[in-house]
Amino acid sequence: MYKFINKSAEYINDKKFDDARDFSQGLAPIKVDGKWGFIKKDGEIAIQPNYENALSFFKIMLSSKNGPSLFCLALVQLNKRWGFIDQKGNLFLDFIYEDAKNFSEIKDDALAPVKMYDRTHGKSAWGYIDLNGKVIIPPKYKRADVFSGGLAAVSFSGSGGEMSYINQNGDINSRLSGFYNALKIEEGIACVEEDGYDFIDSWKFLKIRFPHLEKKGSIIPLNKEKYALAESFSDGYGLVGIRDQGEDIFFGYIDREGKQIIKPQYEDAKSFHEGLAPVRKNRKWGVIDKDNKLVIDFKFDDMDDFSEGIAPIKLSGQNGYVNTSGNHLIIDNAIKVFAFNEGIAKVEF
Repeated sequence: MYKFINKSAEYINDKKFDDARDFSQGLAPIKVDGKWGFIKKDGEIAIQPNYENALSFFKIMLSSKNGPSLFCLALVQLNKRWGFIDQKGNLFLDFIYEDAKNFSEIKDDALAPVKMYDRTHGKSAWGYIDLNGKVIIPPKYKRADVFSGGLAAVSFSGSGGEMSYINQNGDINSRLSGFYNALKIEEGIACVEEDGYDFIDSWKFLKIRFPHLEKKGSIIPLNKEKYALAESFSDGYGLVGIRDQGEDIFFGYIDREGKQIIKPQYEDAKSFHEGLAPVRKNRKWGVIDKDNKLVIDFKFDDMDDFSEGIAPIKLSGQNGYVNTSGNHLIIDNAIKVFAFNEGIAKVEF
């Protein structure tokens, strides 16, 4: 069962839900008696639970003669098909998709990955639609990720070794293809894995300097290094793992120029958010700042990223939260706690 709390660790109301997702744009998806709907921040129902599944709302900015206008959409499932609704529960795009992901970029020409039946090849595949539901990139991918910085990672096979980045026309650049794995582009930098073997260090970063990839110098390696593990950039830093002579992997950080800023020295680590990163040493988690200064001591059994100045933690088998000053609070009887969004967090009991 799930309930919602505010930053004072007070429940927004006494209601319990079978399942729940994060608040976004003022509403949160909740599951009641096997059906999904949405609640407001006071806990009252905003959209009745009529759906088989529901994801959090996201925002879209549209241009008009009177200036930009903002509206919000959410993916919901009905009769085993996905569609999009607005915040009043009105249908925006019909329930015709076998699977779908959000429109990730907040602009008029945003595209969303959707899975649909491809009559040409007689099978289902992923393609991309615009806000009118028009198919812009035909369904032909086994995997399709959301667009970021004008590019999206796709795969024709669904397995490693054939991942590429496409632009919004579906074009592939040869220098951005043939990867075993390709992550969402963040801060203009692609994080890719060349080989899928555990014992080969093959993660690297590519800086995307120009959205039209044909221009000379549009794609350049961030540095000459290849890493055992890596994650997309966040808060100006990239998390990297380097293998020592004993085959253990230690984690550190590089900047957007590819320079090592924090030497790999941690058993585990997470990306920077809000200027702070959780890191593990001697099997305990603490928190560092961007100068590698320890701001919260190594004492937690587990912890997650900071969001709105608060991070979920586990201490002595109990779940709770810690703030940026290191003050922590245990939530009694919580099985799991989640990040704060818009001042509210969900808690599983």
